[in-house]
Amino acid sequence: MDRREFICISSGGSLMLPEMMHALRAQATSGGPVDCNFMLGPSSRIPNAYEKVEDVIAEMDYYGIEQVLAYHSYSRFIDAGQGNELIAGIARQSHRVRPCWVIYPSPAELPNPEEFVERMHARDIRALRIFPGQRDPNTFGLPVRSWSFGSLFSALEQHRVPLFVERPLLSWEEIYDVATRFKRLPFVILDAHFGESRNIYTLLELCPNLYFGTTYLLLFNGLDDMVRRFGAERFLFDSGLPEREPSMVLPIIYFSRIREQQKQLILRGNFERLWGSAYGG
Repeated sequence: MDRREFICISSGGSLMLPEMMHALRAQATSGGPVDCNFMLGPSSRIPNAYEKVEDVIAEMDYYGIEQVLAYHSYSRFIDAGQGNELIAGIARQSHRVRPCWVIYPSPAELPNPEEFVERMHARDIRALRIFPGQRDPNTFGLPVRSWSFGSLFSALEQHRVPLFVERPLLSWEEIYDVATRFKRLPFVILDAHFGESRNIYTLLELCPNLYFGTTYLLLFNGLDDMVRRFGAERFLFDSGLPEREPSMVLPIIYFSRIREQQKQLILRGNFERLWGSAYGG
């Protein structure tokens, strides 16, 4: 059983038919989708996690994904510094992998936040991901509060470096607090579920610097309605590969009733804008 079969069976889903895959790839242009939620590296809990760049590229080609914003599994499960160096090295091997560093669970383990962000800049790392310790059983760090990570968030805000975090690891109050205290910080929430749409709608209204990944926004016509209300500029395509796979979210974007230009913003354009604006462009 390969990875796609395992994920689909365990989640009660079904594999994409070859005809559907052909239709999806036909939709992708030479500037195809950029997946902003991708893990690379070995993992004991994810069968067939990607350990080689060629495996990653083969999977991307299968789904018609042009590039991925990837963090390394070591950064989350073993050692953030080692994983960050590994993903930076992998990105140098292939232009199709863009590196995302992961923050240490505790700012006490960091050097000066400004120096850390400057080191990111020197390595052309234009995105940062955080796994808050209080809700992530794999880390033992501090909660995301202004007293704990405020100086780091200020440095990210100053340089317009986007911060990515999974919604189940933060409360809505914490998300609101960060987004409103650091109003120029591009703050990207992944894995928010369509069942939480009342919170999503409210925060999109209140926090212009807040963005959402699309993986779980699968309510019928839900993406269409969010785009109609708030514009396509607030949403980014993400898959959650290799733990999940994009056989649901890609068709919803490609075959939704929003305009083609709006689809391209979600699939690639919004990420490119955030990536390009870091450190002043």
